[in-house]
Amino acid sequence: MDHEFWTIRTGPSGALLIPWTFPESRILYENTVAVVQPELMWHVNKASRRRDFKEIFQLYMRQLLDGCNDSSCTTPTCWSCRIRLSKAPLRKYTILSAKPIALCLMERPDPLTALCPRLVGAQELCSSQNLSSQDRLSERVQPPRREYMRVPPRKDPRSFSQNLFDRFELDRAGVGVPKDLENVDLSGSDASVDSLSNLTPELCRALSSLHSYQFYDSPTTPDYIRTNKEHRKATRDYIEQSIFYCFARADSAIKIAGEYFNVDMDQRDAAIASRFTRLKQFHQGLEDLTSHYAKTMFDSLWEALAPVFAKPELINRKRQASQYLNDEQVAPLLALCIHALSAAVDLDDLTDHDADETDNLRYHGFLPLRDENATWSAERLAGRLARAIYARHCFAQASSRMHGVSTLTSCFTLLKVPLGLPRLVFRKGRDNQDKYEDRGIPANMFLRWTKFLFVQAWDGASVIQGSTPAGFHLRVLNLLYTWAGDLGLREELFRVPAVSDELNFSKVSCEWPLALSNVNAYHILQSPFLFTKSKLISCFRAVNLSNMTQAFVKARTAMSLPKRLQIHVEGRQADRLSSLLATEKNAHLALEVRRGHELDDAMDQIWQRSKEELSRPLKVHYVGEQGFDIGGVSQEFFSSCFTAALDPNYGLFTINERTHHSWFRPLSDEPSYRFELLGILVSLAVYSGFVLPFSFPIAFYLKLLDMPVVSIEHIRDGWPELSRGLEALRDWDHPELEVEDAFMRSYVFTIETPGENVDVQIDKFGRLNAWPDPELAEEDGYYAERNPVPLSHRAWRAPRTGPSNELTEPKMVTNKNRRQYIADYIWWLTHKSIEGAFTAFSSGFFTCIDKTNLKILTPEVLQLLVEGDGEVDVDVLEDAAEYESIDRSHPLIRGFWRIVKAYDNDQKRKLLEFVTASDRMPVGSPARMTFVIQKNGPDTENLPTSTTCFSRLLLPEYSSVEKLKMKLAIALENTKGFGND
Repeated sequence: MDHEFWTIRTGPSGALLIPWTFPESRILYENTVAVVQPELMWHVNKASRRRDFKEIFQLYMRQLLDGCNDSSCTTPTCWSCRIRLSKAPLRKYTILSAKPIALCLMERPDPLTALCPRLVGAQELCSSQNLSSQDRLSERVQPPRREYMRVPPRKDPRSFSQNLFDRFELDRAGVGVPKDLENVDLSGSDASVDSLSNLTPELCRALSSLHSYQFYDSPTTPDYIRTNKEHRKATRDYIEQSIFYCFARADSAIKIAGEYFNVDMDQRDAAIASRFTRLKQFHQGLEDLTSHYAKTMFDSLWEALAPVFAKPELINRKRQASQYLNDEQVAPLLALCIHALSAAVDLDDLTDHDADETDNLRYHGFLPLRDENATWSAERLAGRLARAIYARHCFAQASSRMHGVSTLTSCFTLLKVPLGLPRLVFRKGRDNQDKYEDRGIPANMFLRWTKFLFVQAWDGASVIQGSTPAGFHLRVLNLLYTWAGDLGLREELFRVPAVSDELNFSKVSCEWPLALSNVNAYHILQSPFLFTKSKLISCFRAVNLSNMTQAFVKARTAMSLPKRLQIHVEGRQADRLSSLLATEKNAHLALEVRRGHELDDAMDQIWQRSKEELSRPLKVHYVGEQGFDIGGVSQEFFSSCFTAALDPNYGLFTINERTHHSWFRPLSDEPSYRFELLGILVSLAVYSGFVLPFSFPIAFYLKLLDMPVVSIEHIRDGWPELSRGLEALRDWDHPELEVEDAFMRSYVFTIETPGENVDVQIDKFGRLNAWPDPELAEEDGYYAERNPVPLSHRAWRAPRTGPSNELTEPKMVTNKNRRQYIADYIWWLTHKSIEGAFTAFSSGFFTCIDKTNLKILTPEVLQLLVEGDGEVDVDVLEDAAEYESIDRSHPLIRGFWRIVKAYDNDQKRKLLEFVTASDRMPVGSPARMTFVIQKNGPDTENLPTSTTCFSRLLLPEYSSVEKLKMKLAIALENTKGFGND
């Protein structure tokens, strides 16, 4: 080092001179160390990898062209095996055609799995490697008998095949060894190289500035650097060596990442904000490095992930796992890899719509990188990262199975904080307009990488084996979806339209029930988040239609049995056969109801009906009315039934005055069989494909799918005021005012009843104790079945805790117990207080609906399936409309649609109900919508009429649009019922 420069040793490229006038020279000098171990030198590692690649490539070329000369060879790609199995003359591969096949075989996660074991040199190579844990090879193999690596000179630059096979693929894979790496000593080195010992945000910026200083003509760049290409190469070697030294070793990468990704959420907000700011700075430093050195970073992190696959001693008792990393070490390393992949993506070039991103997933990556040469390395790192996450998840599951309780924590629990930070790398686009706030979240980027890798590995089959690359990528997507809320991922980000477009849903719906019995396979419908809501609903209805068809055919077959057997049976046997087939006299489920008494008549007729009868096609007839049920009458029947059942005066449900959501009435005195019958009616409607005129909160559908209702988000839509109050209680962080002084809230759950409010001391009852307390009730002669306990009795409020019968004051909610109180309150609201009613309802709901089939639906999709779409799209309605005795271009029709488009949503729903008997749009394409407009004579003073069984609107040819508007408004406000004016 002299007075003007300091020297950096960079290996084969020589030395790098950095002038002291360079602004970041001091920080680089203070953090530079000498590296003497050959395995930690980047140029040695790069040469070793290229040489190993060349040796494996030569073995595959020999396998494809010459074979192993073993007559019993069983390797499909070996020339000897092909000759043995061939029954016709076989054409031998040429060097040109064998190259891409060899490269394809080497792109597997383990490049040696497709190598013929009988090939000369293969046994020595395989025996020296751990095939299950390493992709990289470090041992030499025997020299090949022939040299196939000499690529002949390019003869025709216009030849597609020569340009593709001779240059592009081999250059992309790095088959050739550069001249400066030919003579690198892989076993040791007399010289050392200099490298940074750490990569802080400041050092990342310093390296980025050094690159700009050397490669771009800065005003302060000396003349000798501008004209000396060796200095630029030495600069690249120094930066690559620093990245490799810090990130290629697991212990070094964990140490660096742990400073930024170990965030303790129990700290004060100021401390957490400081750590988040530091993490954001580190992410920006990664962005600076990945602009030019993404490939080096990805290759280094790929090396660092190798110890993650080591099994813990807890589940691997046969040998000591010396390199095992615990979850607290693995989580920062995985987070570092995900942040690196995220930092390399150019957000300005990222398309705005997921549908555009996934159109061509099979053919190219849809994530634009700042460094385009790093695409292959990024895909390789993302693939190993997905395998690492799934492996750690499997370790936790194996521990749980072997020891009853998992002694290992899924690393996803530790990844939630560093990956789910909203607006972590939020940036503005080129147009300076705000884009999606969550598009730059590292978890979002990793989700996109995993989707891409899944589609690349997927073969289009609906049943996927769990051991295949597509299998574990799909399972990682499932894990990401499980933590979507904590990671800040929107549900629509998980959609993969390419999967929906390729699947045949009519075939998939038939394979779905059979595939669930295979424990080693995974059906793609078990990941419903991949599909759009309309696709899932179509598949669910296809399964129900298949079951309904089978029930119909079975009933028709049973109906023909008496005639076919009447010549064989007589007397008592004939009577016995007739009684056995009494329920098989109709191939449909026929219901006769009276208008105004639909609910009572339906309950009387479906009570004690068998599941086989309820599974048949439904036909409803109104007593004293004409009409053939092809869907409209049934829709009107269900609408009338549930309008009556959900009336608060009926005693089964309550309605939130603000949200208009219905919910089970707590402590309802109605018998449980009424809830069960109502569940059967809902099941029958969903099974038959009808939408229902009610609105339940999402917690209702979570419970139907056996999903826990545990968070405030699960009750927000049904109880918004309560949710805001619980959130305020949870987030209270006043330094001087405690929770009990600010909120003055007792540890009770309040039930509002028509007579009085009941305050239940939920901390004393617990979740598993009987409620009301049976001991206190029996002391006063009350029994749940014969003599119900009145609501004024203390058995509802608190259980017996001692000999005294006095009711003690409930304790207060404090800082210490507020989170437990919130969890207990939500549990009592959505479970304990309605347990009996919901259990009876769900028992009836699963009469026609199979629980297995519901697994393909998410709570939001199930809600849309049951309730339909409350927003009426007039454009969709107009496109689906059909006309009789009148043309679409008629002035009356044009005026009609102008009137309807001017309606608000409530008026549109009234029109839809007037014509189709339902005020909700069916989910899916317009093909499911039936809306017929028919001319009904000349101008008249009569009102428009409708026939709901045919979804037909009858319009007289009014003399003016104003008259049509007036008559239609009167009809919508006053008409109800089938075929009435």
